[in-house]
Amino acid sequence: MDLILENQYQTSVLLIECKRVLNTSWTFLNPKTQIDLRTHAKGWVSFVGNDGLKCFDWREVSLDPASAESAYCVVPGEDRSKPLLERVAAEVVSATEAFAGEEKRFLGDSISQFRSYFSAIVTTAKLMTCSFSPDQISITDGKISAQEFQEVDFVRFRKQLSTHIPNSITSLQALAHAKEHTVFVIQAEALVKFLGNFEIHENSIKNLARRL
Repeated sequence: MDLILENQYQTSVLLIECKRVLNTSWTFLNPKTQIDLRTHAKGWVSFVGNDGLKCFDWREVSLDPASAESAYCVVPGEDRSKPLLERVAAEVVSATEAFAGEEKRFLGDSISQFRSYFSAIVTTAKLMTCSFSPDQISITDGKISAQEFQEVDFVRFRKQLSTHIPNSITSLQALAHAKEHTVFVIQAEALVKFLGNFEIHENSIKNLARRL
């Protein structure tokens, strides 16, 4: 990892991999005519209660800043057999889980009983979203007849990035969800803006605590 950042309350950690590219853009596909800003994300949560460790796993939480979410990214000129973003995102997710594991033995001595870990990629590439209606894709040549591009500061990249299969999985649907992860992709010049708004919703923490 290039950067490991911690908030002032020592409750959230952001692991960042930096990618410097020149004169290019990363386009995230949005198969809708408009962008829905999402606040949910999947991060690693370590939660210690009065009776010991209650959570040490990936969990869904809600947090700011809201952004578009996409499972597909187009990078001009890349080898589609080895997609850059998928490969780097998977490495960051693995590093995030490993880092949380390293810190586990310190949880008992921590002032905070709640600690979360999130994955991010910061890049110098321009980030774009491409919104379109799936029924406008030509079956003949695969081209889209109408689309709208928008430059964004950051996006949630949501993809099946993990090969780890929890023992508790009992269905194919649960397996697909377990392998999905969120990696924030942030334009380098917008990193300070992102960090200034990066915060887990209080209700999300309370709801998580009630379920454990």
